[in-house]
Amino acid sequence: MTSRELVLRTLNHQPVDRAPRDLWYLPGVETLRADEVAEIEVRYPRDVVPPDFKYPPGKQTKGKPYRVGQYTDAWGCTWQVTRRDTIGELKDFPLADAAKIAAYQPALRRQACPGRAGQGESKLCGDQPVRAGLDRNPAL
Repeated sequence: MTSRELVLRTLNHQPVDRAPRDLWYLPGVETLRADEVAEIEVRYPRDVVPPDFKYPPGKQTKGKPYRVGQYTDAWGCTWQVTRRDTIGELKDFPLADAAKIAAYQPALRRQACPGRAGQGESKLCGDQPVRAGLDRNPAL
């Protein structure tokens, strides 16, 4: 069963041999534990992969994520980072006031399979499902 089939069957509540795998980690983990991350990725290949491109910063994005200081992500959430390569602490978010929900504009962008000229086909067109690739996970 391909990774795509595994993910689709899981999402459709159909029987599968195992749960689909993904590995998400902060930049500091890859920097400080590169050998261990590489070993895990070999032993437990991902079924959901990161995109092979990066979306441009969102309209609300300010500052640099994972750097000491404060930044606002594409979703409009403001984070305070006290240690490099960590997410930091959520300080403010656009839906703190329920009255603002109706006017809120999410950070989602529609993007077709973007394969870049001269670089071959994008991962989006391949056999594995691809994460959204935004600068912040909306589930956090």
